[in-house]
Amino acid sequence: MPTFDAVNHYFSGQGVVMIGRRDPVTGNAIGLRTVGNVPDMKISIGTTVVDHKGSQDGQRATDARLQTEVKVNVTITIENWIAVNLAKALRGDAELFPSGAVANEAVMAYPGLVSAFRYIKVSGVGVSQGATLLTAYTDGIEPWDYKLNAEAGSIMLNDGVAVDYDNYVPTSPESSGDELTVDYNFAAQYLVDSLTQALNDSWLRFEGLNTVEENAPVIVDIFRFSNDPLKELALLSDTFGQFMIEGSVLKDDTRLTGSKYFSIKKLE
Repeated sequence: MPTFDAVNHYFSGQGVVMIGRRDPVTGNAIGLRTVGNVPDMKISIGTTVVDHKGSQDGQRATDARLQTEVKVNVTITIENWIAVNLAKALRGDAELFPSGAVANEAVMAYPGLVSAFRYIKVSGVGVSQGATLLTAYTDGIEPWDYKLNAEAGSIMLNDGVAVDYDNYVPTSPESSGDELTVDYNFAAQYLVDSLTQALNDSWLRFEGLNTVEENAPVIVDIFRFSNDPLKELALLSDTFGQFMIEGSVLKDDTRLTGSKYFSIKKLE
């Protein structure tokens, strides 16, 4: 008979993960932003313990334990590939360049090889060698000097070999380069620089819901999070791209009551 059975409350979570800077003086969050779709978030707690064995009764039984370390880690899997998320994961900076125009950008080009512009997503491109305006590729029939990849912001200089350039592998990469200048317009874009930021503390918040308890709210606040640079960034994949932010939850001595690591708020 189920006389002593407890009422069980099961959990299957979904929700929104937020991250923000932590005020080092007050210990509070300096605003929080949502990171987008997060299919997986985990908190793991580890301890290091030294066991003591008695040496008086012949049993060598464990009679005491000494805890020498408590370590709390967080792992967040992110699918929202925006510049600010990548910068956080790479412990770097994301800089916005508004749309604009470039005049006389110097480019060293090599026959049969690709040379890059400073910006991507370009339009209105003009390529010159000295005072001579070069001719862009059109259909492979008309004479041309260079091929343009407007999305990537790059050109490939014609090496004079009449072949299918879509499948061409250059045979003379040692050919001397040509000093060119390019004019173009570019779309607004971000530059993400990796590994430029020092360690700093963040506040994490999970505003979740329990999908097996009528979407009851479950709120988790992590008071002091320090992330490592991401270990892997997959650039080619047959599925949706993901990257992980991992790091340690540090002890927050500004909190005088309750946990110094994280808290969970729920209804049951």
